Amino acid sequence: MNTKILLVAASTLLFTGCSTFSDDDVVAEKQPYTHPVPKPSPYKVIERNKERVKHIFVFEFNSSKLPEDAKNNIQPHANYLISNPNKKVSVQGSADSSGGKGYNHRLGEKRAKNIAQLLVELGVEPAQLVVTSAGEARSLYIPSRSVILAY
Repeated sequence: MNTKILLVAASTLLFTGCSTFSDDDVVAEKQPYTHPVPKPSPYKVIERNKERVKHIFVFEFNSSKLPEDAKNNIQPHANYLISNPNKKVSVQGSADSSGGKGYNHRLGEKRAKNIAQLLVELGVEPAQLVVTSAGEARSLYIPSRSVILAY
């Protein structure tokens, strides 16, 4: 009796086990991987300027007079700020270490104010400008006798 039960169970397992496989489950060859085609971006593509925009304006020794090329080099910044009225820029003036700390701080501030005034003349709102002076303190990190625009 036990032999009959084992024989029936074995034959049932054999038939049901073999019936779960089909030829569709067997992969004959692997298909080469192809990269998915990227979908078009929903965002607007902006062409960047090919030229590098100058962010540092170097002044003559002991002077707050605007450099000759200041107006041409600052125009892209003015255009950007006018077209983005919610953006602000920090106009940071600096000086070299040849004078006293107070004098260098005032000179850096005059330089920064002159660059800021030029931006206002070109149409930038004064509220978009934050004028600061580092005096000689940051002349190790940025060129001395300069104004840097930082967004």
